[in-house]
Amino acid sequence: MFGPALTGPRLALRPPSVRDIPRIVRWLGDPEVTRYWWTRDVPWAKRPAIAAAVLFVGGLRPNAILWIITHDGQAIGHCLIRHIDRTKRHATAAVLIGERSEHGKGFAAEACAIRNDFVFGRLGFDSLRATAMAENTASRRLLEKSGYRLIGNAKGATAADRQQEVLLFELTRSDYARLRTTGD
Repeated sequence: MFGPALTGPRLALRPPSVRDIPRIVRWLGDPEVTRYWWTRDVPWAKRPAIAAAVLFVGGLRPNAILWIITHDGQAIGHCLIRHIDRTKRHATAAVLIGERSEHGKGFAAEACAIRNDFVFGRLGFDSLRATAMAENTASRRLLEKSGYRLIGNAKGATAADRQQEVLLFELTRSDYARLRTTGD
């Protein structure tokens, strides 16, 4: 499903529209933007137009929620939760800042915070999981700063057309609450 409109200090998360597809195609076609993105090891992801369509249509599924991240009214990336299990109250999360000019400005962290507030506050989930390639230090720092804990890895996983270590992180409701209370 497409997520509801959510706002933060500098960003808004809004439901995607068909008008976003060309921009998503551009983001997913940029090897610098997607060098660590999870779809790089999926055959259809090598064709950005198909990857964008899969992402967009996947956002219509009941076990996923997709948002477009905007700054000053301009789309700069997307944020999603997928593999939603409403019975066990957990999901897998991902964020992508597609506009290179917006990298390094803290927008991914803010988008995660907005999404996490929704997931734990409004959906009442108990945990969110996320993955990062071991060599992707920016994503690892983002997840750790956002309260996620490293809980495992998949050594030898194929990603970005080569074998590499993929790390699994988890943010629990209690860690989220502690982070919100203490700001640590």
